Amino acid sequence: YPKEVNLIGKLYYPATYAGEDKLISTDFSEYPMIIIAHGCHYAKEYNYLGYDYLGNQLASRGFICASITLHELAIGWRIHHRGMTILKHLDALLIEPTTDTTATSIRSKVNFNMIGLLGHSRGGEGVVAAQNIQTEFKCAYDIKAILALAPTDGDNFDSYSPQIGPYDPVAPYMMIYGTEDHELRGSGGNSGFRTYDRAVRPRHYLAIYGGNHNFFNDKWDHADGSPTITRVEQKEITTVYVTAFFSNYLLDQQAYVEFLAGYTVSPSIGAINTTVLHSDQPKRWIHLTVDDSQDVPAGVDTNSLGFT
Repeated sequence: YPKEVNLIGKLYYPATYAGEDKLISTDFSEYPMIIIAHGCHYAKEYNYLGYDYLGNQLASRGFICASITLHELAIGWRIHHRGMTILKHLDALLIEPTTDTTATSIRSKVNFNMIGLLGHSRGGEGVVAAQNIQTEFKCAYDIKAILALAPTDGDNFDSYSPQIGPYDPVAPYMMIYGTEDHELRGSGGNSGFRTYDRAVRPRHYLAIYGGNHNFFNDKWDHADGSPTITRVEQKEITTVYVTAFFSNYLLDQQAYVEFLAGYTVSPSIGAINTTVLHSDQPKRWIHLTVDDSQDVPAGVDTNSLGFT
């Protein structure tokens, strides 16, 4: 059903000088834009401010970034509403009339064909919904990459959400989970691993051993699970891979391909006492069925390829 929300967020961008409301940098004619969408977490109004560490990092690397509030959608699942609200924020930032001179100057530098979405928890499911809706309605901008931090993948059938979904990523996709995530334990089928299975290639999965659900957001003070790394360490790992993913898919910096596949590790991550597990499935993925457990014609001693 219809829901009226306020469009509130914090904008980060490459500027001529550090500070607030400074002129946007003219080093490049265009910059990609990334939207960050938070999750629920007890309906805190300042949830969207918990990703300063990502917004500042992405702005320093050549991205215009907006962390938006979905606070008024906190009660209930409302994944479709979250997706629609993310797109309304994009409309306000890129298309709708404004008298804000800073916003106008930033808008003039956005590459409408290079939009990325980053979501956490229910926001991680919401960004996939937004991309699905954007594809259906053919918006004036093009979402080219999606990254989800500990995303939900719920049944979507409560009284606060339309009975549609699940949502399938149809753009390059990355999912990052902590192995000590005790907010998402598969209850009711609620696990973002299913989203990864449905995603088109290229797709990337990253498991942070000892990481949890809430350390991705600086404002979420509840330490769920039994994390074996600190919030600072989890944020460092997240920052490195978020930067690598969007630099690869929005800035076409191919040096990050091996990094996303786990062949290269940054010194800052190597210094952390943990393990990061990778699943890297590039676009040109070769899929070979060794044995599909059929009854005939092969017996128990022969696989589907005809070998022992």
